[in-house]
Amino acid sequence: MTSTYGCLVFVMVMLLSECSRLSLSEINASSSSSSSSSSSSIFCIEHERQALLKFKASFKDPSTSYRLSSWKGHDCCQWQGIGCNTITKHIVKLDLHNPCHYDDNDSFIRLQLPSLCYQDMPLGIEADEVNPSLLELKYLSYLDLRGNNFHASPVPMFLASMKHLTHLSLWNSNFSGSIPHNLGNLTNLLLLDVSSNDIQIEDDIQWISQLQSLQHLDMSYVNLTKAHTLFQVLNMLPSLLQLHLRGCGLDNFLESPFLNAFQNMTSLRVLDLSQNNLNSTPLLLGKCNHLVELDMSQNEINGPIPNSLLNLTSLTHLDLSSNSFVPPIPSRLNRGFVSSILTNNCDLQILNIGNNKFKGEAFWDYDNVSRCISYKLEELHLSGNEFSGHLPSWLGRFEKLTTIDLSSNSFNGAIPSSLGNLSNLIKLKLSTNHLNGTIPDSLKQLVNLTHLDLSFNHFHGNIPKSLEMLVNLKYLDLSYNHFSGVIPQSLGQLVHLNRLFLRRNHLQGSIPESFGHILALDLSWNALEGSISKLNCSVQSCFSLDFSNNHITGQLPENISDIMPNLNQLFLGNNLINGSIPKSLCKMGSLSMLDLSRNKLSGEIPNCWRKVQGGLFEINLSSNKLTGVIPSSLGNLDSLLSLNLNDISLQGELPLSMRKLKDLMILDVGENQLSGTITSWIWDSSPYLQILRLRQNMFNGSIPSKLCQLSTLQILDLGDNNFMGPIPDCIGNLKGMAFKNTSDNAIMPSMSWYQYFDMGGLSGIDDQWRLEQVKQVMKGRELDYTSNLPLLVNLDLSNNNFSGSIPEGITALTGLQGLNLSHNHLFGEIPERIGDMKSLESIDFSHNHLSGTIPNSMSKLTGLGHMNLSYNNLSGKIPRESQLLTLDNPLFYIGNPYLCGEPLQKKCPGGEIDQALAEESNGDEDEDGKHDDSEKIWFYFVVAVGFATGFWISIGVLWLKKNWRHAYFRWGEKVADKIYVSIAIKVAKVKKMMDGNMVDE
Repeated sequence: MTSTYGCLVFVMVMLLSECSRLSLSEINASSSSSSSSSSSSIFCIEHERQALLKFKASFKDPSTSYRLSSWKGHDCCQWQGIGCNTITKHIVKLDLHNPCHYDDNDSFIRLQLPSLCYQDMPLGIEADEVNPSLLELKYLSYLDLRGNNFHASPVPMFLASMKHLTHLSLWNSNFSGSIPHNLGNLTNLLLLDVSSNDIQIEDDIQWISQLQSLQHLDMSYVNLTKAHTLFQVLNMLPSLLQLHLRGCGLDNFLESPFLNAFQNMTSLRVLDLSQNNLNSTPLLLGKCNHLVELDMSQNEINGPIPNSLLNLTSLTHLDLSSNSFVPPIPSRLNRGFVSSILTNNCDLQILNIGNNKFKGEAFWDYDNVSRCISYKLEELHLSGNEFSGHLPSWLGRFEKLTTIDLSSNSFNGAIPSSLGNLSNLIKLKLSTNHLNGTIPDSLKQLVNLTHLDLSFNHFHGNIPKSLEMLVNLKYLDLSYNHFSGVIPQSLGQLVHLNRLFLRRNHLQGSIPESFGHILALDLSWNALEGSISKLNCSVQSCFSLDFSNNHITGQLPENISDIMPNLNQLFLGNNLINGSIPKSLCKMGSLSMLDLSRNKLSGEIPNCWRKVQGGLFEINLSSNKLTGVIPSSLGNLDSLLSLNLNDISLQGELPLSMRKLKDLMILDVGENQLSGTITSWIWDSSPYLQILRLRQNMFNGSIPSKLCQLSTLQILDLGDNNFMGPIPDCIGNLKGMAFKNTSDNAIMPSMSWYQYFDMGGLSGIDDQWRLEQVKQVMKGRELDYTSNLPLLVNLDLSNNNFSGSIPEGITALTGLQGLNLSHNHLFGEIPERIGDMKSLESIDFSHNHLSGTIPNSMSKLTGLGHMNLSYNNLSGKIPRESQLLTLDNPLFYIGNPYLCGEPLQKKCPGGEIDQALAEESNGDEDEDGKHDDSEKIWFYFVVAVGFATGFWISIGVLWLKKNWRHAYFRWGEKVADKIYVSIAIKVAKVKKMMDGNMVDE
């Protein structure tokens, strides 16, 4: 009996001991067990409940957290996020992670968020620090605070006293400072996650080596640049299974300590070294022959893939994307490299080698070499390489595939019909290749497919009606192909389809009325007809509609705000729409982009615009038949980035209300009848202006020097107006024209551009340029700039009344590609330092009064493809060096009477022109009489000395020789008599002739 009692006591002691150091799986089990024992009469321990309440009170507005809001009642073991030991009732688990917080880089987590995350309620918690009341939870082994906000407080030192902790996760919780060294006391830790915080680890990291039980370590986005002994310490952790060091600044760890970093980590299963700017791979990585997941993506590793990586035959996940890898040696792997990997790695589930420098064929005869019994591959990512060849039919045997991404390569041929066997396929991306043929009918079998992208290929034929079988399809992109015929009405039966892109095909017919449920619809650049008013949109649809560049007719619905209540983007440019602009557009509270350009709209622009929730960023009404003035209510759109009102017959002046447009980047009011001067609000209120186009109006006055304060200005077009006065000397201060790619250096507005769809939409403010179309005179002709607009830097002041000289400061605009000062009244010389403007591609100084020689430095303009210096007063020999040799059109130089040399027919006498005479002639032609005074003084001084010398020599001789003097004066008298007689006879004849003419009359 005694022995039995002793055994029972021993068993109870062992149970209690085991309960005090539960593993992760046991914690979860105990947690779920506590949740199911709500009928138990034994509540949680009271002082631990009080500690939790004190912990809850330390958070700001704890009622907003769906977890903390459940912390009521006596039994804290039933509270959300709390796990208790089922026997002792001690709290062993505290899980307060934010279920709606995700890493911006992890779209998979975001897609898996629970439905409650889409409600308008904050689900995280905030506190100034972690309250030390947690110390009362002496048996706590699981602490998860992920995704909350602790306001840059340091990682608490007291955590080191919680000796039972096996799981500590502080991911993305806004901690700062350094990690306390005393965390090394947590010798029971199995998992430590301090990633995505603003913290760093100093050189002394020996404390990590004390965590001998550690299996999972995540220090991603922790600053490890000073932790030079990191890998020596990590090699001392025998139990380490997972190591995550994403974005830690490990580019300094390229010496032997790093290359030998993993020599003792033979148990390692998961290794993440992505985003570290590494340019090599660890040599001894092959010793980690139990690796299951390896992520080396987004580094700078170049050269062949090391064979040590290919020998890791246990891998299930391999991500080498966004590097500069090439196929390994031997070269036979260059042909069929992907096939080779799949042959050696039978367990591979995810292969991502996208965005590298792989070339040649990706696939070869897999059937004859594969030793794999089963096919486990689930994701295949090869995008952004230069793979070529046909897609093999054997891909259809990988029945577990859920994702195929072969986009942005050079694959050719047809889509193999065997892909229809992949019944688990969710995403199929084949865009930007050279694929051709038709869409195989077998694809209708992919009933789980949600994402199909075949854009930017050479597919042709009709869009198959069989696509209606893809009942789960959410995203379909067939843009930039050669599809013809009508759009199948059956596509509208795909109830889950929310993004449909058929841009740039040869589609005809009308827009299916059944498309009213689609969120984003792009049918632009086809030959579609009909009206948009038949599209039956709901509150949840028609967010973005792009029907531009079609044959859409009719009028805009007067009640467009009612039939399309969710409309955010409307693109109808280049169609045949007539009538007036409905006032209901002003009422659309969610509208952010409006393009009605190049239609047949008439009437006035409505003057009813008001501030839009979220912001109206672009209005383009250009090239219509609109009249009237610019409505003052446009000034209410304080979020406006782009305003295009060119070519619509507007009158009046720019309204002062536009001074409210503080974020304006693009203003184009060219080709109108606007008048007035350049008002001060342009530089005072729109400091981020990048394009200012006032071309072909009736603006007058001078260019104010304050215009030079627009540091982001990239295109300034004032051509064809009545501006006068000098070009301001400060024009060289336009910093946005001082480097070629100004869009990378421009200061962004204070607001952030609307974030569009993850797929198929715009990604940020720089994409605003993609939607713009601006006319510019370059290389002697007017050109339309659209997608290449961000690269254009142009200054056009032509066809005005500017006078004075070309300011020397203009040569500081080294990013200028086009400079047009033609048809003005400019004089003086071309700046000698014009050769510093290395980006110039087009120069036009014609029809001015420029003088002097053509600077030799212009030969340094290696990109110059067009130059017009005609009809000036330039002189001297035309330089014929370097780039100027290619500009051999004589029309570039005509109208300069003192220019000589090729390509003109006028040759330079003796190889040179008398510069003094030429400059004096230029002085006679110059209406302003502007010359180099010093040269003129020297010229007349020499003439005067010569005249005086000759005169006094002649007079001196006659004074000394009396007989010479008498003879000279007698000869003079005879000559004078002859001249007098001759003149008298001619005068008499002229008088006689005039008298005869008068008699005849």
